[in-house]
Amino acid sequence: NGAGQPLNSYLVNCGFKSIRQDTLNAVLAESTAAHTVIVFASAYMPGAILANGGQSVLRKFLDAGGRVVLPGTNTMIFGIDEKEKRPIAFAIPRADSVLSIRYGPNDTRSIGGQFSCFPTDKGKYYGLPDFWDASVFLQPSQVSMVLGKNENGQVSAFTKNYNNGGRFVQLYLHPDLPVCIDAVVKLAEWKLE
Repeated sequence: NGAGQPLNSYLVNCGFKSIRQDTLNAVLAESTAAHTVIVFASAYMPGAILANGGQSVLRKFLDAGGRVVLPGTNTMIFGIDEKEKRPIAFAIPRADSVLSIRYGPNDTRSIGGQFSCFPTDKGKYYGLPDFWDASVFLQPSQVSMVLGKNENGQVSAFTKNYNNGGRFVQLYLHPDLPVCIDAVVKLAEWKLE
């Protein structure tokens, strides 16, 4: 999302280890998932970790207790050209099956438009910015904790819990000027209620 390099540098300075795409699959498949946090500093997710939906490598990692933090638009909703690493089609059902949520139909209706969003009290607690713009929203009943909502009350930033303490965290950073990136560390490390 453009914030990748500054975020990656910040995380490394905070003690996180930077991994490359060629080692991601192995890290996700390790048996120590309960003690592992993956922050996707760039919004790109390789298709190989999403294949097979609810039985994907990523979902198994979440169900084994791993935590994933995604600080940009959830790119699981797109079919990605793996060579160019850019979206080429919608793949919204894939995101729904991997995460057990429902974004909506496999077309622009799921995008819903670009709206101003604001943190909830929990979002403020974890350090989310005062506002951001986002698209692709959920209903509050689909997530475990709402961190931010758009002006219509739909969820834009959230956590969703999985088996064995696994957790998926979705939040937004401005792609050109990432601010409040300490929120990524807080949500990656802190115990979420």
